[in-house]
Amino acid sequence: MSYLHQFPVDFIKIDRSFVVAQHDPKGAQVMTGMLRFCEALNLGVVVEGVETAEQLAFLNTGAELIIQGWYFSKALPADQLESFVRERAALTQV
Repeated sequence: MSYLHQFPVDFIKIDRSFVVAQHDPKGAQVMTGMLRFCEALNLGVVVEGVETAEQLAFLNTGAELIIQGWYFSKALPADQLESFVRERAALTQV
């Protein structure tokens, strides 16, 4: 946290461990607090490790977040990435 005022930070990445802990009331409080903290500092947020619809719904706070995790897809070989992106784009246009 001390680096937030020492370096030009634009984004914060929230570790998967916080996503997993959000099922616990204290963990949910911590996650919510971190999101509010980032919003107050006008920082972008990347949340890693989102694997379930429940985790994604919890993060649907209205804040602009970048979500990473197996909820969308497991890691793909480079040669499969283009077709995956095209298929996802086609689904959003339906």
